[in-house]
Amino acid sequence: MVTTSCDKTAKLWNLKGQLFHKFSHQDTVNNASFSPNGKYIITASNDKTAKIWDLKGRLIRTFSDTVNISRSNFSPDGKYIVTVSDDNTAKIWDLTGKQISTLTHKGEVDISSFRYDGNIIVSASYE
Repeated sequence: MVTTSCDKTAKLWNLKGQLFHKFSHQDTVNNASFSPNGKYIITASNDKTAKIWDLKGRLIRTFSDTVNISRSNFSPDGKYIVTVSDDNTAKIWDLTGKQISTLTHKGEVDISSFRYDGNIIVSASYE
């Protein structure tokens, strides 16, 4: 399992509570989730980044934004990620770090998720 914290880290644990790895950011880590194949973790932080890590704690890719990122998750095929930010948007990125599109709301976006086939995204806000 993976946990997130205001101490600027996400931590990977086994079910017995043994710590395997720590993933560090420059600010609060808001969210973490596994890739569909279970080989990677993505973290979202108030340091305006989302980061992909391997399970050994190595940083694979950083996605930089201009605002805090509150949530992030992988598409079902693992080829894209979606991030939710403090600027009323959800953003879709490919794994090279290129932003594909921006979904804009009138209020702060709380959560987003890909449909099972990855072709549709739902996002919810405080409009």
